[in-house]
Amino acid sequence: TKIRPKDVPGTLLNIALLNLGSSDPSLRSAAYNLLCALTCTFNLKIEGQLLETSGLCIPANNTLFIVSISKTLAAN
Repeated sequence: TKIRPKDVPGTLLNIALLNLGSSDPSLRSAAYNLLCALTCTFNLKIEGQLLETSGLCIPANNTLFIVSISKTLAAN
């Protein structure tokens, strides 16, 4: 199957949300930065929940954060 341009934001969001739950701290950080970039690029309505900065530590037990972001995105 071919990936259509309209599928790209959703696919990248899935990658970001999936990897936010990784056991690897570097991968969690990269996933968070990807989520921040996607929010800006595609004007996603999750303002105030993400802060883009270097050196941010994303905890391993962030399931509630991931669910909250996912619900917010689904509602918009």
